[in-house]
Amino acid sequence: AASDWYAVGVMVFLSLTAAYRSRPFFVPTDEVDPLAPYRAIISGRPRVIAITVAVIVGLICGLSAQGSWTTVQLWLNSTPFGQTDAQFGNDIGFYVFDLPMIEMILSWLFVITALCFFAVLAVQYLFGGVRISGPGRKITSAATLQLSLLIGAFVLVKAVQYWFDQYG
Repeated sequence: AASDWYAVGVMVFLSLTAAYRSRPFFVPTDEVDPLAPYRAIISGRPRVIAITVAVIVGLICGLSAQGSWTTVQLWLNSTPFGQTDAQFGNDIGFYVFDLPMIEMILSWLFVITALCFFAVLAVQYLFGGVRISGPGRKITSAATLQLSLLIGAFVLVKAVQYWFDQYG
């Protein structure tokens, strides 16, 4: 479970850092900007805030993952049953030990991808990379690239999950 929260924390930190570094150059206007105070707070200490958010998200995920310790222990101490199933030809131990571990890893990859997507979306929105209103293009190229890659990773993880569902 400790490695889960490290992985989640590191991925969220990297996503926040990439989104912050690729933010558009912000030009102040005369309009009232409700996001200006938040932008000023984050611009003052971006690394500290990214680390804090990543640690908090990682700890929450680590606490929720600690309930899966039996799955990890069963996988670490697995032994083959010596019998294969008739449909797929896999050892019965695969269904008892390996498949639950694979499903757990895939579900965590799904969660990590979703958290990173929302982290990038929040940072890009806060700094103007994604806009809801106003003239011109509503999303920058950097934000499009980051969000598209995360959507692609999300779809890939989901496709692998669907493939392993055949064994369920």
